[in-house]
Amino acid sequence: MCEENLEYKNVFLHFLNYDTQTIFNIEERYLTKEIEKQILLGIYISILISEEYTFLPFGFPYETELTYKILLQLSSLRREGLIRYAGKELDLHSFIEKKKRWLRTL
Repeated sequence: MCEENLEYKNVFLHFLNYDTQTIFNIEERYLTKEIEKQILLGIYISILISEEYTFLPFGFPYETELTYKILLQLSSLRREGLIRYAGKELDLHSFIEKKKRWLRTL
């Protein structure tokens, strides 16, 4: 059944991150261009169906070189506020400090 007046809230997009790529062996199974295409498609669709903006995890740009590259391409969407970052931490600084503490344990 298709409803014409679907209302979506802001979308938290968390797919094809580093953990998912590793668990499903994505880099071995698909070409980088294919992975990039799927991530971009997911981001574009989530922006279109979101009420105001799409949330990405704080760490998404830093998890892989590919995700960093993709988000550089989308910098105008970030500047317009259509892509925002979120996480358990209150802000990016707290996220970075948490990751530094975690890295020290390795």
